[in-house]
Amino acid sequence: MQDRRESGDPSIEAEPASRRPGRLRRLVDLLEGIELLVQAVRLVGWLLRGLWLAAGALVRAFGDR
Repeated sequence: MQDRRESGDPSIEAEPASRRPGRLRRLVDLLEGIELLVQAVRLVGWLLRGLWLAAGALVRAFGDR
């Protein structure tokens, strides 16, 4: 059985980051870094919201005692 490269079919493959041009690689790295930062901020926000709701539930349950 022939490999796709041997058969002459053009295959769509992503270039590894090490082979991208310099500016494009830096831009992609910057965008990936921004994406990770946004995800981290969202995660911290959800954790703080959960803590806030848990604290509110505790105050509501044990506040009048």
